[in-house]
Amino acid sequence: MENLKTKDQILSVAKAMNLYPIGGALGEIKGCGAYAESEMVTENGWETKYFGIATPFKGKTDNDIIDRVTITKKAFWEIINLWPLRMGKIIHSLWVIYICEGGLKSRCYRDHEFCPACREIIRAGRKIVKSEEERDLINCGAMILQLSSSYRVRGQDMAGEIDKINLKTAFLKELWRIRKLMLGREKAEKKKMGLLLNLFILAAIFKRKMVYDFLMELDIDKVKLDKMDWYYCLRRPSYNFRGKTIEERLAEVREVDKEQNNLILGI
Repeated sequence: MENLKTKDQILSVAKAMNLYPIGGALGEIKGCGAYAESEMVTENGWETKYFGIATPFKGKTDNDIIDRVTITKKAFWEIINLWPLRMGKIIHSLWVIYICEGGLKSRCYRDHEFCPACREIIRAGRKIVKSEEERDLINCGAMILQLSSSYRVRGQDMAGEIDKINLKTAFLKELWRIRKLMLGREKAEKKKMGLLLNLFILAAIFKRKMVYDFLMELDIDKVKLDKMDWYYCLRRPSYNFRGKTIEERLAEVREVDKEQNNLILGI
């Protein structure tokens, strides 16, 4: 609806269409709500076009699937917090949660519905793993990243920092460098992210070849933040994306909004 030029016009159309505002659609700070104008599958998987915003969001709001993702994440964290358990037992427990009746597997996206970053993770993962259980867990991880954009953009930010030459010459040292870099940028979830990164490094120690092969197979350019992803990182104070503070990013997004004539509803 290109003819909508003012906030009042958008709010009037949203009311007429019985639309509900999506809280936090544009970021984490106050006034980041927006109304979805359209949702469709494109070359980027599911995309949402918000009223008044030129840059589409890679994903869509599906409350049923989001609820299943949330339940799955909570169950995962409960299991992980029982550490130390054998890694194999943790992985198997996560798989059981994913495949249970009414669980996340029953609503898993088809490959073309995932964003390019998640699609590449699935492709690389399937090339490395062998068992059905491992393939399911690749899909589960992709679904969590797809439907939890705060996790996804953090992962994409770190993907852009990976140096494959360093992986070849000093594998664990490079992973530890990435861990340190990520925790240095984290502002809200240091404990949780630290635990998650420690488990990843532990997996890299006990499943070194699998993790190494996966990271070397991954096409970093398809995973790291692109221009579309970056727009939705600019209003997130919980993490310093690309090492930029929230103040630097808010200054940048004001310029972007001005250039693109974006209408921020402030809801």
